[in-house]
Amino acid sequence: MSSFHDPLTLDEDFFSAPHASYAALRCKGGVHRAVTQDGAPLVLVTGYREVRDSHLAFGHGLH
Repeated sequence: MSSFHDPLTLDEDFFSAPHASYAALRCKGGVHRAVTQDGAPLVLVTGYREVRDSHLAFGHGLH
């Protein structure tokens, strides 16, 4: 897939098997740089801990 330094392109292959794609990403870490097919950058957060910590870092508690 990708590392944080090598963005993943969210293409048809990624979306044709989303469960497998996300599972592979989770095995490599909880945060990944990506780009859409039209080149828009984004960050995929696939790990529960990373989502939880990002909420705490921005002052939002999980309810």
